[in-house]
Amino acid sequence: MNVLICHNAYQIYGGEDYVVSAEKALLEQYGHKVSLWTVTNDAITGLLGKVKAGLSASYNKQSKQTLKQLLDKDRPDVVHVHNFFPLMSPSIFDACQEMGVPVVQTLHNFRLFCAKGTLNRDGQYCDQCLNKSPYQAVKYGCYRDSKLQTIPVARMIDKHRQEKTFVDKVDRFIALTAFSQSKFVQYGIPSEKLVIKPNFLKSERAPTPLSMRDIPALYVGRLSEEKGIDTLIKMSEKLPFPLKVLGAGPLQSAIEKAKNIDYLGVADHEGVLETLSRARVLILPSICPESGLALSVKEAMMMGAAVVVSDIGSLGEVVQHEVTGLKAAVNDVDEFVENITRLVADDSLWQSVSDAAVEFANENYTPEKNIEQLLAIYQGVIDEKA
Repeated sequence: MNVLICHNAYQIYGGEDYVVSAEKALLEQYGHKVSLWTVTNDAITGLLGKVKAGLSASYNKQSKQTLKQLLDKDRPDVVHVHNFFPLMSPSIFDACQEMGVPVVQTLHNFRLFCAKGTLNRDGQYCDQCLNKSPYQAVKYGCYRDSKLQTIPVARMIDKHRQEKTFVDKVDRFIALTAFSQSKFVQYGIPSEKLVIKPNFLKSERAPTPLSMRDIPALYVGRLSEEKGIDTLIKMSEKLPFPLKVLGAGPLQSAIEKAKNIDYLGVADHEGVLETLSRARVLILPSICPESGLALSVKEAMMMGAAVVVSDIGSLGEVVQHEVTGLKAAVNDVDEFVENITRLVADDSLWQSVSDAAVEFANENYTPEKNIEQLLAIYQGVIDEKA
């Protein structure tokens, strides 16, 4: 099969970027031809760059032309879009339609109807724009806490909702969880166009025994509001041991100043896995309903670290309380602290959760299962287009 992957990369490398490279490598491993077209937000520099990006976010004619040229040159059987915002824009779907190439899009976030992309505002769940005017987001400055920068995002959402771009011009959507799928059905995507396929992990390390885990509790990920960093800092103050943190983001300085947090900086993927192998508990106190299970949680489960997560969205759906992990109410500092200390103090509970998490991850997140699902999705849209 000949596949063209399209991805607008972020300035700070994250889970979506990892998934793109991992799926590309997996397809190539199984003998398929894969081309990758990427643009990066690093290209957005200075005020002029931001203005240009804002003006073209709704429809970038140059991106459409570039993709048409790539389609003519590579003649792919299918196009797989991961992220089009803001530089590629939804114009790329017109390019695919005009060239007669089926297109699949992975729904990594909720940007089709949420300017922030996270269904979160001021630390609370928010889906006001799901079936109402997206210009409400401008009032709150949802995109980057800026009313001005939110305007072009709201305009993009409004334009393509009215024109039914995503409903009519994308052949198949990949939702990462049932929770995510339900939100896009509410938005208006026909259920038959939505397939649930979680992202996969390659089992690179065997789970480390408890005796070798010298980090009681760890956070790995982006240091930003939606990840519950404020809650993380508050819980660290109540823990009887230092909380180790690995990652980068806009709230890094707050993490560095916290008294009972040992900030480890950033690490490459191998460094993250090494740190996870030493952790007894991984914490993710997200305040937003993530579209899929966070990469750090998947890796922790596969490597046998017990997880304590917010009971919200996809996290709440996937993690079974006291089976594959423990859950706490969003922003409930005391419940998080109680769950973490239980897992650190109770070897029997930790081992039970660890074993179940490893089993669950190996049943659901392996490359073998993923390639089977991915190829079936591709073949389905190719057959429909024939």
